[in-house]
Amino acid sequence: MAASRPLIEGKDFSVCFRIGPDPSVAVLSFHSGAGEHGALEIADALAQELGCSLYIFENTMGVYADTHTTSNNFDDPRAVAAVEYAQVAVAMHGAASSPDFPAMCTFVGGTNTDLRMAFIRRLREDGRFGAVDAVLDYPVLAGFGETGIQNRAQLGGIQCEMATDLRNAVFEAGNYNQSSRGQLSALGKAYVAILAAAIREVLG
Repeated sequence: MAASRPLIEGKDFSVCFRIGPDPSVAVLSFHSGAGEHGALEIADALAQELGCSLYIFENTMGVYADTHTTSNNFDDPRAVAAVEYAQVAVAMHGAASSPDFPAMCTFVGGTNTDLRMAFIRRLREDGRFGAVDAVLDYPVLAGFGETGIQNRAQLGGIQCEMATDLRNAVFEAGNYNQSSRGQLSALGKAYVAILAAAIREVLG
């Protein structure tokens, strides 16, 4: 991490970790909190939908840069154990919106090509969401490194970088605040359902 001092769990950050009844999928969100709002809530809802394992690292001190680390360098043993046991892993992140890309966009990367393509296809078919294959069209968010934590699952995984407008829209209030947390909009619930369907499609 980029912290200027040692960080203390329970003070500077919190971790939510649970092994689900179906540990064949591991869902991660390790840039959670105000820095990449929405990633945590989507990850939690997806894990509940699938009954799978979940790892969330949340910055609780408000200094985003102090806990930001790349997927290639994230190595909490709890997250690593869940991912390496799973068949596939899904890492939820936040990215900035851009006029150069579709509205309500997710940049989908990672080494599991079947899952990446299934999720992109389903997002586009729905019509309310944009989707970019980050491996082909936006390599800075490709999440394709072998050491990327989402790629350490048995069949690899995907990295989902949700643009800001989408991360706002997944909340019932239309934006992120403490009172809106946990209250997904119909759009947010649809997004979770699409991702869950893509995972089920690939894993059979």
